[in-house]
Amino acid sequence: MTNHFDNYQARRGGLSSPCQGLGGCDPHRARAEQQEAVERSMPAKIETVKQEIQQIKNGLQQKEFDLLKQKRTALAEKIVSLDAQITRAKLLVDAWEKSPKQQAGIEGLGWGWWNRNIKGTWNAAFSCQHYEERLNESIARTRPLENQLTEQNTTLTNLRAQLSPENLAIQRNAVATQEKTIKEKQELLSSYEKRITDARNSYQASKDAERLALEREAQEASAKAAAEKAAKDKAKQTKTLIIVGAAIIGGYLVLKK
Repeated sequence: MTNHFDNYQARRGGLSSPCQGLGGCDPHRARAEQQEAVERSMPAKIETVKQEIQQIKNGLQQKEFDLLKQKRTALAEKIVSLDAQITRAKLLVDAWEKSPKQQAGIEGLGWGWWNRNIKGTWNAAFSCQHYEERLNESIARTRPLENQLTEQNTTLTNLRAQLSPENLAIQRNAVATQEKTIKEKQELLSSYEKRITDARNSYQASKDAERLALEREAQEASAKAAAEKAAKDKAKQTKTLIIVGAAIIGGYLVLKK
């Protein structure tokens, strides 16, 4: 960084000697005028750098950088969201695959778990001291302008580095890496969701099979009971017919005698 104090000392030269004779103040005046010219040039230099900065900010590279930055932010948020979903899905996978009955009871077989003032005084006295004061005042006024120019140049340098082809390539690669990560996490999440669905379906199928078996067993038991009852009724009817028949035959024989 430029040492402004050294610059000011160089501009001041050796101005401590008093003015001597006609024309003896020429060096003092020249140095003061030289410094004032530097001072007057500062606003234009600052404005030039500002304009260049603004042109860069309005350019295509800045727009691309801003878009890449926005995309990286959105992708980072997506990754965080996917990580949370994956963690939850992994817990559900473990629950369904290890304790399906308990998890079924927890869910109720539902499915809904998926958010600077510059001052100076003009001394009108025409002397060498006058020129020295002019020099010092101009140096004082120039110092903040030089600091401002340094700041603008630093901003410009940083902006050029930020929008350099190399850095833009880094940003594009970062976006590609994030997109790849998201794809992998989405695939992992999908696999967990499939395993959860399979486990739930398997549990439900098992419960349905158990229910059907119980219904079939009940139907068979009912049919068996009905058959046994029918057999008993038939036997009872047969016995009754035999008794009635015997009675009829017995009566007939009695009458015949």
